[in-house]
Amino acid sequence: MNSNFQPFKILQDGCDDAKTAHLQVKANSVHWNIYFIDGKLQYAHHSLQSLETIKYYLMRIEPNVAAKITSTQFQEDENNLGMMRIVNHLIYRNYINSNQKTILFKDLIQDALESFLWLRGGEYEWNVMDKTTSLKIKTTVSENPLELPSVIKSLSPRLQLWQKVTPLISSPYERPFCVNTSRLAEKVPDGNLSLTMLIQMVKLMQGATL
Repeated sequence: MNSNFQPFKILQDGCDDAKTAHLQVKANSVHWNIYFIDGKLQYAHHSLQSLETIKYYLMRIEPNVAAKITSTQFQEDENNLGMMRIVNHLIYRNYINSNQKTILFKDLIQDALESFLWLRGGEYEWNVMDKTTSLKIKTTVSENPLELPSVIKSLSPRLQLWQKVTPLISSPYERPFCVNTSRLAEKVPDGNLSLTMLIQMVKLMQGATL
């Protein structure tokens, strides 16, 4: 792993150096692919994102479309641009319009960046991006859907909130759960949640609805 792994600085370097490059990151068996064109953040993806990720974000954009999507309609591949291909199919089939496509890409990119900024270590390298890939990404995603400073500004408070629960939770993808519900009634320092609220939270952790 790189001895001086600083996610915020790595992204800022892409802007400051006006890179047109593909940033590849690996940590804990997960891969991130982040693309800069002329120093501007253009696209980001990680290997845990899937068709289900797209459906999740579509639920608030176009719930009816999210319910229609199946894995047989949109076959996934391991190509790091596979998510772009699926979104393209949504446009082609008139499932979403161009404005909804922009919102969906923003959500997917921000989802990838949030987990990247959580990293405390990893391996990374910059690779010069060829013109064909650069044009493909710019044409598909549109011109610079997210400004890096605004992304960092919006994600920083969320990251700070998550850091309050470390080392118990070290990733936004971890799901806490309650091993022994009989201990919910015990008093804890600075605890101000009622027993009813704690029981409801346990149900949510288990995937139940309230």
